Amino acid sequence: MPNARAAFEACLKGLHSDNIEELQRSIQRSRSLRDLWHLRTWLYTEVARAYSQAEAELRLNRLNAHFQFGASFGFNGQTQVALAKSRSGEH
Repeated sequence: MPNARAAFEACLKGLHSDNIEELQRSIQRSRSLRDLWHLRTWLYTEVARAYSQAEAELRLNRLNAHFQFGASFGFNGQTQVALAKSRSGEH
């Protein structure tokens, strides 16, 4: 868990807002890799808003090593993009 949390924190580099502070608190409160898995969409959304979709995908790819079980959830890159868009209100 500490390595996964550190990887999440690294993905937040350069981001500053109330949303980011709340995301950081959620990362620190997480109790399992599954908890962190569910925060990936939020992370993706914040990075995409601040930088670009390409940057968000690049940063999330760095997290993949911590989530070998992710494939069993059925989340692939396209699903991640769709979830982030729905969260941000895009269609």
